[in-house]
Amino acid sequence: MPAKELFTFDREYRLEADIVVCKSCRAAQNVGNASNPFPHADGCRSRTEHQHPWLWLQDILGRMIPAPETSSVRSVTTAQEIQRMRDALLEIAGRHSAASVEGDIARHGLGLPRDPTAAPVLSASSV
Repeated sequence: MPAKELFTFDREYRLEADIVVCKSCRAAQNVGNASNPFPHADGCRSRTEHQHPWLWLQDILGRMIPAPETSSVRSVTTAQEIQRMRDALLEIAGRHSAASVEGDIARHGLGLPRDPTAAPVLSASSV
């Protein structure tokens, strides 16, 4: 079970930001060296198992945390977040004309592509 393995990992290693430290011999390894065997000290009890603790941790977490079904889920969320920010900008910019704010949004690349099946959106020129 991944949860039991995570407890085993925690018993043997300590994470300090992007460094994993052996609790037995206090040897350390940066995540950038994850593909290299861990540099345990001679005689370390953890030396015989899990020579790649970063890859071991990645495997454990990969089995504990399900991957998203599709990558488009985050894209939709991001698009919704951008739409909310865009709407908030339009609301906050009450002293400016909506058309000038729409132009600023477009110039800064914050506009969203319109879904042709979506209901029409009222713009400043149609109000």
